[in-house]
Amino acid sequence: MRTLVDSNVLIARIAPERVEHQTAIDSVSRLLASTEELFVTPQNIAEFWRVATTPRRRPGGLGLTDVEAGLRRKNIKAILRYCATSRRCMTPGNVSSTSTR
Repeated sequence: MRTLVDSNVLIARIAPERVEHQTAIDSVSRLLASTEELFVTPQNIAEFWRVATTPRRRPGGLGLTDVEAGLRRKNIKAILRYCATSRRCMTPGNVSSTSTR
């Protein structure tokens, strides 16, 4: 089965101060160890980038520099399949969404 990893999961994985942090790490690790195929799309990456580079003084912002966020983005693309469009990675009825919410 294929699973689209929600941007909230991507964000929680790099933000130890968030209550979902460990859950996000554990769930992605568990799915990667299974036969699950995890993927992200440009939309997920854009949402991740927006939150990651928003200053900490603003609600929800992680305050990463462009360089730090770029390294995190590179890591995401290294462990998860990157698809230019979700349509290319999905088949009807065969995709779920991973989220910590």
